[in-house]
Amino acid sequence: MPPTLPRRALLASTLVASLCPGRQAMAAEWPERTLRVVVPYGPGGVTDNMARLLANKLTPRLGQSVVVENRAGAGGIIGTENVIRSQPDGYSLLFATVTLSVYPSFNSNFTYDIHKALQPISIVASAPYVIMVAGRSPFQNLQQLIDHAKQNPGKLNFGSPGVGTSTHLAFEAFLAAAGIKMTHVPYGGSAAVQTALLSNDLQVMIDTYTGIAGAVESGQGRALAITSDRRAAFNPAIPTVAESGVPGFTADTWFGLLAPAGTSAAIVERLHRETVEALKDPQVVENFSKQGSVVGSTPAQFATTLAAEQRRWAKVIADAGIEKQ
Repeated sequence: MPPTLPRRALLASTLVASLCPGRQAMAAEWPERTLRVVVPYGPGGVTDNMARLLANKLTPRLGQSVVVENRAGAGGIIGTENVIRSQPDGYSLLFATVTLSVYPSFNSNFTYDIHKALQPISIVASAPYVIMVAGRSPFQNLQQLIDHAKQNPGKLNFGSPGVGTSTHLAFEAFLAAAGIKMTHVPYGGSAAVQTALLSNDLQVMIDTYTGIAGAVESGQGRALAITSDRRAAFNPAIPTVAESGVPGFTADTWFGLLAPAGTSAAIVERLHRETVEALKDPQVVENFSKQGSVVGSTPAQFATTLAAEQRRWAKVIADAGIEKQ
């Protein structure tokens, strides 16, 4: 007697499962070995420190070691492309910043479509920028700086770690919103910018609070405004840019976890779930809150943010006349 229909269906499903393990099996077996989180910058910076703390909290949650691998170079492109070219098996992840959304508009040697090459997992944190002058600067508030710049277009200098960096573009966005012009002076890093400011070679700079906190709290630097939509808990004395004469202006840098495109939905969901839970750890909350705020977005929300940020910075680059590098 031929097999009944239910038995045929059972045999067929067994054959399919043997040839192509299902999502449930994949989710149950993964991970089986160490995961690496690539930081596309050198060790010791804010991005690296955040990634290492998150990796430390993910290790017990995933039951496998999660290690950070620094692959610096080309403004972050080398590490980013390393992950893009990795197997989409959940073992190679990228810890990116807002700079990822700048590559397509600024870096001519970056040829990937970030929306097709990478799978967002979660934005883990965001941090606003702070506009700072030297402690002995005559500008006591942002409005005074804006008024002076309007009367003296191009005569004030602002510094950044380099052309096309996130802080350079954030300040260009501020200049456009305020309707003023200043002269950009690129340096080799944030520390060099701050040294130039305190030596009076520059009149103003912008950076995350972590980068300038020492100067602000010692009185060597004066924080004029913060680019968030509300005052920050880490220093509520700093007014927002919107409060200081440029209504509606905000800008921040974000830090997020991504995987190569093609990573299974089951693995992405697991990584997202464990990341969001890790972000609730008191040590993570305390550390990340010193930069700005903990986020914990969904993959879909991250994808939407990535697209919006790419459009925003492409416009800033075009409006400022910044040439592709």
